[in-house]
Amino acid sequence: TETTWSTSDECTVLLRDDSLHLLAGTSSSGLLRMDIRNGRSEVLRHRSGDPRSLSDDRIRALLRDREGRTWVGTRNGLNLYAPQRWWATSVPLASTDNLATSGPFPFSIAEKMNGELDICTTEGVFRYSTNGTMRQVPIASEREPLRATVMLEHEPMNFLGAEEGVFRWTESDSAVAEWPLSVAVPGGNTDHGG
Repeated sequence: TETTWSTSDECTVLLRDDSLHLLAGTSSSGLLRMDIRNGRSEVLRHRSGDPRSLSDDRIRALLRDREGRTWVGTRNGLNLYAPQRWWATSVPLASTDNLATSGPFPFSIAEKMNGELDICTTEGVFRYSTNGTMRQVPIASEREPLRATVMLEHEPMNFLGAEEGVFRWTESDSAVAEWPLSVAVPGGNTDHGG
């Protein structure tokens, strides 16, 4: 038997909610919680003036952390989703005045081994610590700040995917180095990029 979810919107990210449900972030229709047994879904959307709704319907990232909390990155900020109550609360990424009026929007959310979250956004990387504080983490190559889209922790360094390429980042000394890509081409030739 095939189960079909009909939505006219692009699915941007999926996350297993539990053994019977999936969470699907969409490009403009909010967050869907879908029952895999029958295809029924509930939707969590932005409602103007309601602080318990999503900050935006354009979902970019989902993460379930080791404490079981679900983080939702939207085009207008970060939200903490409470499925038992079916509401969300906004988690401010920055309090500075020089950021875009809609705030930075997350590309991805990653949990570090120590439980902290790294949120790659349009305004750089933000770190949510286990004590509940948020701070911006400056990451720049020799040329300029990197526009990070995804991060992977691999002790003692991090791998950073950015609009400018792939980089190694050692946080202890803030060293950033472009990762030399070598691409195997069918037929045995190697393209070292350029």
